[in-house]
Amino acid sequence: MKIRQIKVGELAQYLKSDEYKRTTTIPITVQRAVSHIQNPRADVNDIVLILAEEENGNVLGFIGLLPDFIFQPEKKKVFWISCWWAHPENGKSLGVPLLLAAYQASNGLLLADASPDTISVFHKSKLFHIPEPKFGLKLFLQPLFKDVLLRKKPEWRKHSVLLKALDGIVGLLFTPIRFFQKFIFQKPYDIEVRYLIAGELTNIGNEQSNHFQREAKDLKWIMDFPWLSSKSDYKEKRFYPFSSTAKTFKNHLVVFKQAGKSMAYLFLTERNQVFKLHYLFADTDKIETVAKVLVDLLIEKKAKEFVTFHPELTKVLASKKLPFIHSRTTTYQYVCGKGFVDPLNLDGFQYGDGDAIFT
Repeated sequence: MKIRQIKVGELAQYLKSDEYKRTTTIPITVQRAVSHIQNPRADVNDIVLILAEEENGNVLGFIGLLPDFIFQPEKKKVFWISCWWAHPENGKSLGVPLLLAAYQASNGLLLADASPDTISVFHKSKLFHIPEPKFGLKLFLQPLFKDVLLRKKPEWRKHSVLLKALDGIVGLLFTPIRFFQKFIFQKPYDIEVRYLIAGELTNIGNEQSNHFQREAKDLKWIMDFPWLSSKSDYKEKRFYPFSSTAKTFKNHLVVFKQAGKSMAYLFLTERNQVFKLHYLFADTDKIETVAKVLVDLLIEKKAKEFVTFHPELTKVLASKKLPFIHSRTTTYQYVCGKGFVDPLNLDGFQYGDGDAIFT
């Protein structure tokens, strides 16, 4: 077994290599590799993939890195953990060595969103600052007993017909509420919703509000090179442990204008009718209006779920009882390596920072 690093400039060759062709578990899809190659913040010598592989190239574990820049308190190259996997039998001891290799490759300037499965590893390593999690809100706009339960308990698939019928009953009971929702979240008459292309913005953040300051070229890259493809277009038959396909996946870059003047910019992703807000830039006194217009947009798009971690928007939406079938709080746990002398202020993070915006 050997540990191998692959740089941005080596990705294309790796995809053509005998090792990649032979491995039974692929450590990166072609679509993700192409996206990494096009990353405007990456250099050809940036390490983006660290493999634990057998002598014949068969992969037993891997960790992926996404190069980025942070601008506060000064501009630095940083790396996000974009994936991390070890074979549950033949590679179960490889998770920590891969993490240490990523930490060394990034000089400790390493960021990640930690899952319940990995947070204990970050704690035990003593190499990471672990702040309190960011709180957000998940809204359910349609009856989703079938979708949610099958997502958590696939073994319930045999009850799909019953769960679908339950969704129908709840939807019927919810009809009177839907009748009133257009009055509760009615879009103000002087608000215009306009969909943009990335080149129409010079940037989506600023020095005061965002550590990572996405520019137009960054947004264009994110929109042009997502990490998901449609199931019909995906040809790879080998096992890949992370998301690679979706029934639908779209980016929405939106501006809300009031009386002809821009009042809010939003970047949302839509995956199988689940919407996530990755960026919102608006004055605090406009958030109540933004919430009304956003919910109107979600209803128009027939959204099933909506997720936001924007603190002011979360507070406003949490105070509303309708037209949501259900709402609950959710969390997002960032960690950052101790190459950062002090923990980063999470007020400077939005959900679009890192790799979540790609899936």
